[in-house]
Amino acid sequence: MWKSLLILLIFIWAAWHIRWRRITRDIETPNAKSSMNGDIEIREVPSLLVASVIVPWDEYTSGNQAFRQLAGFIFGDNQSRSSIEMTAPVTSKPITTSEKIAMTAPVTSTPKGQMTEVSFIMPSKRTKDTLPIPNNSNITITETLPVKRAVWGFSGYATSLNAWRNKGDFLTALAQANIQRTGDMTLAQYNDPMTPPWMRTNEWWVEIVDDWELKIED
Repeated sequence: MWKSLLILLIFIWAAWHIRWRRITRDIETPNAKSSMNGDIEIREVPSLLVASVIVPWDEYTSGNQAFRQLAGFIFGDNQSRSSIEMTAPVTSKPITTSEKIAMTAPVTSTPKGQMTEVSFIMPSKRTKDTLPIPNNSNITITETLPVKRAVWGFSGYATSLNAWRNKGDFLTALAQANIQRTGDMTLAQYNDPMTPPWMRTNEWWVEIVDDWELKIED
């Protein structure tokens, strides 16, 4: 009986997962030109429209707090009450502040250097004029400049240990390739929480100097 139940549960899980993968396969990701330099991808990214929220940094709660606000926006918490197409990835990066930033209740302020910016990339067919206005005043809509960035991909859940270990490997690879970076690194996550670790895609991004001459391996 237990064997039959286990087989049934595995079948249900596999069917659900196949269906979900078919749905997420069509989720838009940013178009970019890319080349490889060893294990590092060099990616030329066009201007992107992003919705962002800045929250106090906390290893366990800041990501969820920001995600809920941004998810509310794309699922209809906006002035036109319209939904926005889902895209990937969700990105997060540290924000270094020189002064305290006022926040909504229950947090009134947060000390310098303890902020995280979490962003959703908006669909490419959207513009600032066609994008709904968020009801949440914490959410800002900005258009990024075209950038050239180095990218380091890794699998598994983006736990602190896994993410920071790969960040260290990325920094080592950048130094060995003599690639000059600028600014803080951004963590990008492409999958829903139910995607198993071996099928997950995560990346570290960092902008690199404009005069870097790309060395492509033969």
